[in-house]
Amino acid sequence: AGGAFEGCEGEGEGGDCGEWWAGDVVAEWGADAVVPADYQASVPGAGGGGGRRRRRGRRHAREVCAEWAAWKSSGVVSWKGRGAALGAAANAERQDVDGASFIAEEDVGDWCPLPGREACQAGELTDDATLCQEAINMLDSGSAAKRAAVLRWMLTDIKRLALGRCSTRVVQKLIEVADNDGRRGLTEQLTPHIAELSVSEQANYVVQKMIEQNVGADLVPIVRQLHALLPSGKLLTLGKNKCGCRIVERLIEHCAPSQETPEMGEICDLFVQKTQELCRHQYGNFLTKHILEHGTPERRAAIAGQLLPLISQLATHRTASHVVQQALQHCDQEDKLEIVQRLLETGKPLSLEQVAASRYGSYVVEEIKDCLPEKKLAEVTDRLRKALEDPKAWCAMDDPKALIFFVRAAVAYGLEVPAATSAAVAAAAPAMSATASSSTAASWAALAAEVAVERAHDKEARGGKPDCRRNRPSRWSSGRGA
Repeated sequence: AGGAFEGCEGEGEGGDCGEWWAGDVVAEWGADAVVPADYQASVPGAGGGGGRRRRRGRRHAREVCAEWAAWKSSGVVSWKGRGAALGAAANAERQDVDGASFIAEEDVGDWCPLPGREACQAGELTDDATLCQEAINMLDSGSAAKRAAVLRWMLTDIKRLALGRCSTRVVQKLIEVADNDGRRGLTEQLTPHIAELSVSEQANYVVQKMIEQNVGADLVPIVRQLHALLPSGKLLTLGKNKCGCRIVERLIEHCAPSQETPEMGEICDLFVQKTQELCRHQYGNFLTKHILEHGTPERRAAIAGQLLPLISQLATHRTASHVVQQALQHCDQEDKLEIVQRLLETGKPLSLEQVAASRYGSYVVEEIKDCLPEKKLAEVTDRLRKALEDPKAWCAMDDPKALIFFVRAAVAYGLEVPAATSAAVAAAAPAMSATASSSTAASWAALAAEVAVERAHDKEARGGKPDCRRNRPSRWSSGRGA
């Protein structure tokens, strides 16, 4: 702090007033306090000028420290070590850029920083779309001082604004454009209410933005708030909530395994232990898939171990099939081979052929093709070829959809469909498959090429990443997915 005021030391009786102010700052906030240069320049008495200016400088220094002490004791912002960046913009500026008179601290609730709004409380943003758009425009194009003024104004009712139907967008924009200290101050205000905000259809987006914009140690308070829900079982409930699962997903994405805290580790371990329950849940399955994609190899192996006992049932389940596909994409080769081996060993009514003939299992069988070594791939292909030659041995001919799902999976392996099977498909479902009405090998070859192109296009569109939430719909169905 003393070094920041070297330029304030002038000659004469008032030359040390900058040192007096610096000394007060150090005494109140510590030697690592930081005060912006534009605020230093506004201090009366800096740069010399006689005893009167010296006395004014001392008095002003005490007033500034008193204001900062009030902010610190109110708990609005944690100043220690990072101190004055937000205070200089939000408190120390006595006039705004338009020259308006200083707004006293006790009147901040009735003061509005938006142009043309003389007296407007922040809570009015909740359902006023026009007012919200004005605030967003100011945050987008306004100066740092204006953004700090909007932040100070909104902090008076920030929780309500985060929950508001319209104002939630303003809070998200504020988190996005605020400087580091302003963002930390806002996060400190909202963190105690994380559990409530996470399950709100509006405020969950605010919490997601907080996680995305904060990094490392700044995420620890949020993690601790969620970890506190673990003993009561509310954390698992939160993970199965439509909005709450998104919060845990963002934490899994942004908490790097190398920087993982013990609390975050226990949160992830809970969801790994509940794999069989979560993977069949409409929203909980997303958590399992995120751990497979972003988690440690040990947790991926643990999830694979949880899937193995019920792998055939899960492979044909509406939502769990997505988790099995994710495991085949991200687990170690040893775990992938174990999953495939278990599918090959399972007999009726959930044999490999019957999994391939199900609406959701057919996608799992297609996924297997991309993760097998040559020897194991030949074994699976041989099983599918034999099933194509005699579909009656495993497929009820009064279920045309099952045969069509199986044929599509077999075509993905480059197999040619026998004429008898093509005729059976055409006879069972003439309106469902124009391709099946022709028994020529050329028609099935064209279908195989089309499937290959679709798969390649899907992966390219995703940047080589797996589609975690929805699979490509069947050629003969209206779509699939959770």
